Amino acid sequence: MNKSLETDQQLSRLALIVKGDAELTKIFQEECTETLLKKLEENKAAKSFMAEVDAFLKQYGYRSVVSHDFVGETWLENPLHALSIIQGYVNDGYNFDENFKQTVKKREQNYNELLMQIEDSQHKEEFKKYYHWALDASVIRDDHHFYIDAMLDAKARLFLLKLGNLLVHHHVFLVKEDIFFLYLDELESLLENPVDMTELIEKRKKEHAEHEKMSNLPKYFGVPEPAQLKEAEKYMGAIEENDANSEHSIKGLASSSGTYTGKVKVISNTKEFSKLEKGDVLVCKTTTPLWTTLFQTAGAVITDAGGILSHSAIIAREYEIPAVVGTKISTDKLKDGDMVMVDGTNGIVTLLNE
Repeated sequence: MNKSLETDQQLSRLALIVKGDAELTKIFQEECTETLLKKLEENKAAKSFMAEVDAFLKQYGYRSVVSHDFVGETWLENPLHALSIIQGYVNDGYNFDENFKQTVKKREQNYNELLMQIEDSQHKEEFKKYYHWALDASVIRDDHHFYIDAMLDAKARLFLLKLGNLLVHHHVFLVKEDIFFLYLDELESLLENPVDMTELIEKRKKEHAEHEKMSNLPKYFGVPEPAQLKEAEKYMGAIEENDANSEHSIKGLASSSGTYTGKVKVISNTKEFSKLEKGDVLVCKTTTPLWTTLFQTAGAVITDAGGILSHSAIIAREYEIPAVVGTKISTDKLKDGDMVMVDGTNGIVTLLNE
């Protein structure tokens, strides 16, 4: 158990509360994600449940929907981020505790089977030691994601928004979120001497929008040797254009073994999480710990970025679903509804559309 899994466990617990109440279940099954929060806030029967959600957010809501950045909303600001995940669990019939129990059972079974194959008692004891070290280290990794990658960004954002409100009050800019278009030295100066920055902020917003649309980014800086590129591709995915790509196939890194055939759902951001239905093939640029909740719904995963040690690859292996990562082009080439076969053993995605 770790803090990231603990978050998932609590979301599953809230979904089970919904499933135990006919009126709540009807709301979650019939309402679209966009109207879900409003409907719950209007319903008297949902008052107790929403109090549970508030308690959950006070403990687990300090996470931003955009990792390592201040621009994305936190769960604490908008409960819909958590509610949409709960809605998915309600519709899928997901039960974290049951799944976790089965995963632990399988891990222990694999561990004991491997121990039986180690004849040398000294080697066996050495393996046991390293194995338990690995278990302890994996918890540290995931708790790091919870406290540093998520919570630190979120709390910094909430603090900066308070400063943003202060500067709006002093007519520095129009809305509190404009603070994210300032540099630190500018912010410090404005807190000492507030002046109108509206024109500069608008200019930077336009530049930011233009940068988001850029696609011809440099693949690398400098002049690496072919051997260096080859080594980097083991972990980062294809760097040069992939000659193996064709009209009906996409080549990437084999990251989680097995094959799976299903319909594509291209997910661009957390607001689109509710699009993913049980058995869909998740296609995205990359994933972060916030996206982990989608892996129990997806039948397979395809990403543009990442290597065999990326978040997408590691979590796909934990959920035992095929994954092909580092394709570079999957979100451009694939669209919702496309039928694909994901070969996670060989790193190939085959388009099966007629």
